[in-house]
Amino acid sequence: MKRLVLLIDDNVTFIENFRLYTANDYEVISAATGQEGLTLMQMERPDVVLLDLKLGDGENGLDVLKKLKQIDTTLPVIIVTEFPDHETAVEAFQLGAAYYTSKAPNLETLQAVIDQQLRALPWRKLYSEHEKQQFGTFIGESPVIKDILEKVERLAQTDYPVLIRGETGTGKEIIARRIHNLSKRNNLPLLTVNCSAVVGTIFESEFFGHVKGSFTSAISNQKGKFEQAEQSTLFLDEIGELPIESQPKLLEAIEYKRFTPVGGEQVKHADVRIIAATNRDLQKMIKEGTFREDLYYRLNVFELYIPPLHERPEDIPPLARYLLTDICQEMNVPIPEIHPKVIEYWQGCQWRGNVRGLHNHISNIIVNNPGLKMIKREHVEGLVARKNARPMFYSELLGKKPYPKVKKELLDYFQFDYISKWLAENDYNISKTADELGIHRSTVHRIYKKLMERRRNNNNGSE
Repeated sequence: MKRLVLLIDDNVTFIENFRLYTANDYEVISAATGQEGLTLMQMERPDVVLLDLKLGDGENGLDVLKKLKQIDTTLPVIIVTEFPDHETAVEAFQLGAAYYTSKAPNLETLQAVIDQQLRALPWRKLYSEHEKQQFGTFIGESPVIKDILEKVERLAQTDYPVLIRGETGTGKEIIARRIHNLSKRNNLPLLTVNCSAVVGTIFESEFFGHVKGSFTSAISNQKGKFEQAEQSTLFLDEIGELPIESQPKLLEAIEYKRFTPVGGEQVKHADVRIIAATNRDLQKMIKEGTFREDLYYRLNVFELYIPPLHERPEDIPPLARYLLTDICQEMNVPIPEIHPKVIEYWQGCQWRGNVRGLHNHISNIIVNNPGLKMIKREHVEGLVARKNARPMFYSELLGKKPYPKVKKELLDYFQFDYISKWLAENDYNISKTADELGIHRSTVHRIYKKLMERRRNNNNGSE
């Protein structure tokens, strides 16, 4: 059975060339816009997605990537673009892209990348299932995380609604599962609704169910999430994405524990514990008129805030080792060591995807470096945005060294970083880069050789 590839691109020529070249290996479906691609993804469930960075009418592929990963975190999404650059590559990896490549390489190279991602697909899905089945594992040694975990244990003994706030990827669902697993309702499974995926027309059916014949496709009675969660916990993920017109009925169901299925006349009751999560500023949304104040206070009886990963760097060492071990065990590969300089580097990163971003980063290192024995600086350098503009290991350069030596090291670092960025933007055209920067071609060529040598060492895997 052929693997299904979804190609989201508005370049008809590229689509047809790709379809012809891979006809014996893949079944290819295509979409010209992000919305069409999202619809196809939900209907067809492809094995891998190729996503162009720049779609028609100024549509940004990174925005589409975010939505794809919200629907399925295990889906391999490969970014293909005619205009590769370092900054968007870093952002794409942090948002969960499996690979980032130029359209310039031949189709044979692109197919090799796809095959690599398809081989890794089983362990990605296994890891996702394993993560969901974990007993609310939340790794952290910082005081703020220890305080959150203590509050979780106390909240688990109550039935009050809890609102969990935090950026995407901070572990809000894990905290919700931990609360449920420690509660008296843990004999039944936690039910989850991703509110960003519930469009207005199916909201009532999703939450409250429907009776047979209530609309065209209602061929049988269907229980909604509230009825399914009877005596259990209902987790409302991304509650800030719920349309304003759907909020009053949700409020009534939470407040009075009653609801009516679509097309039905009988009022039903359900004993459900509510936990909600959001990465949005709900109080700001209340002022803007996009979120109901009464629903906010009904959900926010107790609030937990999970700070972003870059604000708690002491959590990164244990978290990185836990993720690395778990990923390697699921892939059935040896677990490499992590060089202390890498940990220090990671502690200075922005981690826009937070824990999920760190997980994706480590996963890509393992997938792209088979046989790796130790994760070193060259495997991670430049792949993750830093918290500030200071050079990597800047504090070390300011150690007890003579002023001229420190000055030279800083200038060397700046020269390499600056010229490398321009080379990447100019598709590694040495003459063009030298002309634009107004420097001698031999200087650019020297940096280019050093950059290529570093990449070769990186690809060797065992360095």
